[in-house]
Amino acid sequence: NFTITLRDVHVKPDMIDRGISKKVLTVGPEYDPIKGGIAKVLDSYSRIISPFRFVKTYRQGSNPLSQLLLLGWAWLRFSSICMFGGVRIIHIHCCSNNSFWRKSLHVRRSKNHTYSLLLKQ
Repeated sequence: NFTITLRDVHVKPDMIDRGISKKVLTVGPEYDPIKGGIAKVLDSYSRIISPFRFVKTYRQGSNPLSQLLLLGWAWLRFSSICMFGGVRIIHIHCCSNNSFWRKSLHVRRSKNHTYSLLLKQ
């Protein structure tokens, strides 16, 4: 068995034009350390997109109060980056159940403005 991961491949961190990448905001779960499929995809993106603008909405293994505080912080950070950061594209990664409901706040915020929305489920 032979597999190659993005960690093994040497890629340039600027494979996407900086003029485009600075207009994209990605929303998803914590990706470092990698735990799960979405985290692996986000880790790969962080290696090839520069700057990788990211808002973390979930931390694996945290207690409910920590998760609630993280969600509040994510909402504030998301809103401020959208208002003042020159964002034009919102790229949201979510799963089902609680992940979907957490991200629905960001989807609603995105749709209230003139952002292009990319939702991956």
